[in-house]
Amino acid sequence: TVSMEAATAAGYNYTWDEQPLGLFVKDIGSGTAGDGDRWWLYWLDGQHGALAADLQPMTNVSVVEWRFL
Repeated sequence: TVSMEAATAAGYNYTWDEQPLGLFVKDIGSGTAGDGDRWWLYWLDGQHGALAADLQPMTNVSVVEWRFL
C-alpha cells in the first residue's frame, strides 16, 4: 500500500497481520500495537478510516495520517 511505501521511504520498519477484514498494522517504528493500550489508527483526508487501510479507496491527492493512540 501507499502507507507501506511511505514508511519504507522514511526509514521506518513496520509489520502487519492479514485479518479477515483486511490488514491490521501491528507496528510502525518503535510503536507496537497494544503497548499502553494504544493502537495504530489512520485518517484519510481528515476523517478516521472507515475500512482496513488496504481496502480504503484513495486518490493520488489523498492525505493519509497514521496516529498511535
